[in-house]
Amino acid sequence: MKKKYGKSYKNIFKHKKSFYNDNIGELKKIQRINSIYIKGPARKKCKICENTISKFDFVSHKVNYVFCKNCGHLNGQSEETKLFFEKLYHIQSAKNPNSVYTKEKYISRVKDIYIPKLNFLLSTTKKISGILDFGSGAGYFINACKYKKINSYGVENDIAMQKLSEKFNKKKNVKVNNYLELINFAKKKNLNCLSAINVIEHLENPNEFLEFFIKSDMKYLFISVPLVSFSILLEHCNQDIFPKQLGGAHTHLFSKKSLNFLFKKYNLKILSEWWFGTDIPDLFRVIYVKNRFYNKKTFSKFLDEYLINQIDDLQQVFNKFEKSQEVHIVLSKNDK
Repeated sequence: MKKKYGKSYKNIFKHKKSFYNDNIGELKKIQRINSIYIKGPARKKCKICENTISKFDFVSHKVNYVFCKNCGHLNGQSEETKLFFEKLYHIQSAKNPNSVYTKEKYISRVKDIYIPKLNFLLSTTKKISGILDFGSGAGYFINACKYKKINSYGVENDIAMQKLSEKFNKKKNVKVNNYLELINFAKKKNLNCLSAINVIEHLENPNEFLEFFIKSDMKYLFISVPLVSFSILLEHCNQDIFPKQLGGAHTHLFSKKSLNFLFKKYNLKILSEWWFGTDIPDLFRVIYVKNRFYNKKTFSKFLDEYLINQIDDLQQVFNKFEKSQEVHIVLSKNDK
């Protein structure tokens, strides 16, 4: 199994400006989503292993959370319902996407964020005949595949995201009604890799998604998920800073243990892992937003000298101990 640690954050800052400059707006959005989420039916079983859960371990931004004693998964207090997802996507789509996704910004995001993801996948295996990108959003990964001349198709339910993807990729999204139709489509188009980049954590039933992969003829699975990490402690201790890792659309979080539980359950083999995240950038965000220095220019220089200039090196500590805020994993089906 191949392992990779770290990714420079220098080219990522420009894509995260709203995190630093619109904390109040982002916080209100999370609070609104959380207020809807906690009204859902109480979760009694772990979302991953279905082990019974009872007492909560901590509360963050008015939501209770509990670690599953069986698989280590972090569960939110409520079950996600179809009504919750409908309201969630309505809130997330409230901003006019065309004002955000200019051609220049779109291409920049593809080059800085999504081409490195594809390069990681291709460095793991050269046997990719085509990719089915599940939850493809605005089509960034599809666009990266186009750069590398990899046959790919996107699957996305959000209509606004579908339009953006088709605008920048000049390619229609896959229109299917269920997993069986997706299986047949992938087989017809000779797609042997299923990708789900920051998607599984948003699904009502992650187990159902993995069952779909197992039943398909696809050989490889490429996923990325947010993890239990130092960032959730920062969010818990700073209720006036909007939570990027836990809260809102992230009603639960994977741990290394809960991921391995799933891989063992579905007989999946890990081919490679890429550990990196924004634990230290999240610390910087907290300090930046809560800055009370009178002389902002002096404060900025202070941050540059004592934090920003070392941000990649500091983050690498979390990465190498496999405690980072995110992980990318390439898996394959074990030969029977």
